[in-house]
Amino acid sequence: MNKLAAPEQEKIQAKVLKLLWAIGGSTAGFVALFNCPYINDRYAATDSVFNQRCEVLGSAAAAVMDAEYAAAVPTGFDQTARLHRLAVSDLDVLTEARNLIADPKTSMADAVLTGVLLAAADPAKEKPCLLEKLFGMSSTSQWAKVERLLARTDDIVESASGSGLSSGDIGNLKCYIHAGDSSAPVPDTKIPTAWQLPEQDIFNCRLADRTAVKCMAASVMFGLRHDNRMACALRVLAGLNLCDVLQSILNFLPREWGISFLDTLLPHIPGGAVTVLRFAAKDLTRRDKEIIQRYYENVDTALQYCNSNEYINLCQLLPPAKNKDHDARMEQLRNHISAIYKNSFTQGVQQTIVHNYLSRQGNFADSVNILKPIRNEYRYLSNLQSILNDYKKIAGWDEFACRCIVLSALTCMGYGTFTSFTSYTLPAEEKRNMDAFVNALIVGELPTRDCITVLTSLYDNWYQDNAEKLIEEAIQEHFITPAGLDALSDVALNGSATARIMAIKGLDSLAAHPECAEGARKALILCAADTSKQVQELLAERYIRHPDWEQDYLDMLSSKKTAVRSLAVRILAGIDTEKYRTALEGALTAEKNAKVTAQISALLGLSDVTDANEQTTANLIAQTLKGGKKRKVQWLLDQPLPVVHRTDEAKTPASENQIAALFVAYADLGRIDRSDTATAIAADLDKKDLEALACEVWELWFKAGAQSKTK
Repeated sequence: MNKLAAPEQEKIQAKVLKLLWAIGGSTAGFVALFNCPYINDRYAATDSVFNQRCEVLGSAAAAVMDAEYAAAVPTGFDQTARLHRLAVSDLDVLTEARNLIADPKTSMADAVLTGVLLAAADPAKEKPCLLEKLFGMSSTSQWAKVERLLARTDDIVESASGSGLSSGDIGNLKCYIHAGDSSAPVPDTKIPTAWQLPEQDIFNCRLADRTAVKCMAASVMFGLRHDNRMACALRVLAGLNLCDVLQSILNFLPREWGISFLDTLLPHIPGGAVTVLRFAAKDLTRRDKEIIQRYYENVDTALQYCNSNEYINLCQLLPPAKNKDHDARMEQLRNHISAIYKNSFTQGVQQTIVHNYLSRQGNFADSVNILKPIRNEYRYLSNLQSILNDYKKIAGWDEFACRCIVLSALTCMGYGTFTSFTSYTLPAEEKRNMDAFVNALIVGELPTRDCITVLTSLYDNWYQDNAEKLIEEAIQEHFITPAGLDALSDVALNGSATARIMAIKGLDSLAAHPECAEGARKALILCAADTSKQVQELLAERYIRHPDWEQDYLDMLSSKKTAVRSLAVRILAGIDTEKYRTALEGALTAEKNAKVTAQISALLGLSDVTDANEQTTANLIAQTLKGGKKRKVQWLLDQPLPVVHRTDEAKTPASENQIAALFVAYADLGRIDRSDTATAIAADLDKKDLEALACEVWELWFKAGAQSKTK
């Protein structure tokens, strides 16, 4: 078909269309979509396609192909709009079209055409002769078509047995339809229909075939003016599958009828106007603004029952509220957002903390302490980004919006925040928005350390380069100032890893300012004990840029902390090894840590004798097992482990203590990483043997239950 649909093949398209009609009759429309690679493409509904079919096959054939398509893919719009126009301009075409349905027993095209014909007939004005022309029957049996629609509805009800409705339930629903008393309630069923469910759950009811309901509901709607049984049929269909009934009604409703026609349907829809408003927000129909305007007085009630998606969309559709109405709606919106946050936590204590915090209990400045009991982790924050962004657009960065972001940053790793900062098209607008947020944090007296922690939490969560740059610039402009030196020093020592890195970079830049250079230097030197490898790398890089701080580095060589001594060696080597050779040789003499010893020796080009190596390794083993630590890995040592040989000429086996120290070094590491201590202990051990040992340890740990305390 794609080949035949090519532009140069237009001359043979008429022949192909006739061939398809000869094969499939009215169903030919499903494959005769020239110039279009996809069957469901909107091109299939265009007037040009319809006109082509009229020219080749006649107007009635083109109309029935539209009806077939609308029955199988009941989205309404162009096909049914065209059928409605034909009902007004040329009834004979639609009457003939009904006779061209290829398989009237199974196709719902007949229901589509019947609905369109019923829509065109006004029972208060039409004469029996015209009705006879419309439906092809005498006035005494003019409602036979209505009976056919009722029979189709009965089929849909009976099909609900597949959803669990009992034969008794189905019989009661059918009797209700044919009784025609729409003032009576829809009968209850064991599996509840939408009429029996709470307001917030009515859209979850799907007990009947979606396509059949979508197709049938519109036809039943058009028959509502002609027979009371149609009202009962609509009520039953709405109970079985409310979403698809509403979609059918709104899609197939002729534009010229006006939205006021829905007033006659509201008594037959569970929840009435409130439900229609919620559905308009859920489905975002073509007539949603008309619906909002028509039923605006029901908006506040609808918002109470909306889920997150509906709430967001409905708020976007609403015109701005004024004065007291605005305040009430904003409070309702805050409560809705708070409920979403609260439900993201599973523990009752955590939910209480979240509720109280977002209810603006406790000082905003104490946010970190208030939220401290809640662990920072990933939580699925359903639709929170959009609704929070919508709130912020209305209210700006008020205290509630700020609390939401702080809560996300401190307890949800920053999830659910990205859209509130980067939904703008111009970088300048994004920057103004970020600056406004940071200013709001400062005005709210959130401590600098906490402000930077919040921002760096967002930084860790956002992966776009432009977003990370946005945060870096905000920290640079608002907090890296001479006046903020003390606060920045605090962050460099006590903040999160990313916050410490940001603060160290900031202190380094402040070191260039004469008025705060000394304070920045002292603060940076205090950071030398940081155990983060990433921070250590940054410090080494920045320290080397300041060779004039050499006395600080020389003092670090005698620090009690191994990490500080090792860092000092790296710095002095980065500045000038020969210049500090004497100091490094003195440090080597006093050094007891094998790793630092090896580091200095390698730097000075010294080759240790074997005895010295052995003595150093023995000391390191003893130091590692000090305090009875061997007991924590005894469960492994009691197993038949592979023998690990040393790399000496005799290939002597490693001692049990050396293997035990190797295990303890990794057990004490507390994270998945390389242990420098273990590397030094294993320096004289055969690598292949170590690999075998590692695999065996894994198997033994796994067989022992893989307990986290022994990981």
